[in-house]
Amino acid sequence: MSEQAQYNNNQPTQTSLGAAQRNSTITVIKRNNKKARFDPEKIAVAIKKGFDSVEDKYEDAKDAHLVFVGVMEQISRLDQDVIGIEHIQDIIEKQLIRLGYDEVYESFSSYRLRRNESRKVFVSREHKFLKALEQLTIKDSIDEDAKRENANIDGDGAMGMMLQYGSTVAKEFAKSYLINPKFSRAHDAGQIHIHDMDFLPMGTTTCCQIDISKLFENGFSTGHGHLRRPKDIMSYTALAAIAIQSNQNDQHGGQSIPAFDHYLAPGVVETFRKQFKQVVSDYIEISGDEHVQMEAFAQKVSQLDSIDVDLSLLKEEFPNDDQLEKAYQRAIAKTDRTTFQAMEAFIHNLNTMHSRAGAQVPFSSLNFGTDVSSEGRMVTKNYLLALNDGLGKNETPIFPISIFKVKEGLNYNPGEPNYDLFK
Repeated sequence: MSEQAQYNNNQPTQTSLGAAQRNSTITVIKRNNKKARFDPEKIAVAIKKGFDSVEDKYEDAKDAHLVFVGVMEQISRLDQDVIGIEHIQDIIEKQLIRLGYDEVYESFSSYRLRRNESRKVFVSREHKFLKALEQLTIKDSIDEDAKRENANIDGDGAMGMMLQYGSTVAKEFAKSYLINPKFSRAHDAGQIHIHDMDFLPMGTTTCCQIDISKLFENGFSTGHGHLRRPKDIMSYTALAAIAIQSNQNDQHGGQSIPAFDHYLAPGVVETFRKQFKQVVSDYIEISGDEHVQMEAFAQKVSQLDSIDVDLSLLKEEFPNDDQLEKAYQRAIAKTDRTTFQAMEAFIHNLNTMHSRAGAQVPFSSLNFGTDVSSEGRMVTKNYLLALNDGLGKNETPIFPISIFKVKEGLNYNPGEPNYDLFK
């Protein structure tokens, strides 16, 4: 009877159970000479991974189990109390060859060889990553390229140094275990550059566009507490900065807001409502005008969804046309000033708020320029003004990277709604 037929009749399965029981007393010697309990499941997993690594031509479960049975029987026949991990892998390879699984053998053997070579390289005291760590330790960033590879990391600071230590080890781990050796060699020789290699072992995604409108609408949690929905343009920009910072802590790569002007425009409206009500309240307190129905006026203002207001709709609550117009214009001016301050604070925050263990500021970018509403235009205008003013000593901000989205019909040609902002 063929071994495959034997498998189908479940004879090897029963035999393997007996072999597993006999092997349960065996002690396995690991590569570092530590002892471990014999675990058939680990052998089964290793065999299954070998089958998974080749194209789908085998019935993985059946074929892998057939090899597993042969391995267990072979180990049992050795009649030894101790076996080395390399000996077990030799037996797996022999069973793969014996049963005709040549492709699986090639894959298993090749992977085993790569891992062995990687271990030798990684643990060698002559390995260059140890030299790289030495250079990080004894040299300042002005003399050591590795400390200056990321422009917004202080490589001489304590947390920057800690980040560079982790980055150096992660890169060498990636080159030893994850990347084809020919590509690792090409990277080291400067023939190619593998970007963000230190994050390959982390399994994280890279770069993200954040739809902050959903965060604004529902609030969000940074993991240390829930932030409620903002109700002022100052809060909108503060939470936008926090969202960028928080996300930067959870993944590598840049953080981008794809429609900054659209997302923050509702914050301008929120601020305008508050300013309009406050200006009219101040007017009543100073003038003593008893004709203004403040409560009804406030209710109507609270329902506004734009800073463009048809003042005739408020005449019943505020009969004095001239004073109503002045109050409106004053509210617009105060909202405009508050929006500028919010944008100024936003830019300062993104250039001072640290992420990634306190070693760098978030790599951030903003897309804007297509919101033609008055409140959206106010966001864009004041962001550009604040950006032009720079930081505290007129330094040009490193972040955010500003991306003005150009589109015909909106801002590209003279006469289009946002052409003045593009210009």
